[in-house]
Amino acid sequence: MDIHHITHRTAEECRATAELAKHASWSQAINTFHAKLDIQVMSRKNNPETPAITSRLMRKHRTVLNYLESRYADFYRRYDYAQPLPDDGLPGGGAKYGCAGGRASTTPRRWCNGAWSPFSATSKNMTSSF
Repeated sequence: MDIHHITHRTAEECRATAELAKHASWSQAINTFHAKLDIQVMSRKNNPETPAITSRLMRKHRTVLNYLESRYADFYRRYDYAQPLPDDGLPGGGAKYGCAGGRASTTPRRWCNGAWSPFSATSKNMTSSF
């Protein structure tokens, strides 16, 4: 790994921690950051998962689940799953969207209500108005 990659990933994790702290607390966000570091150390050095690490990881999982629920639950509650996805008009039945590892997804992701959604939500797909 080069220094640019390391600093970029560190900045991403710091931004994610700050975003999490907006919805949770700084204590929970720091614990999540620490647990992510634990995961990196365990995977790189093949270290075993100690009881202290297990505790941090479980707290991290609870924090992240609470964050996701508080941030996106309203969006999923209002989304009309019965509404068919709009045709993208491209030949071949859909566009390919690349992702890591060389795999591609045919599900477009669109920005909707402050979140990326694989559901191509538009105002007509929502069951309630804003």
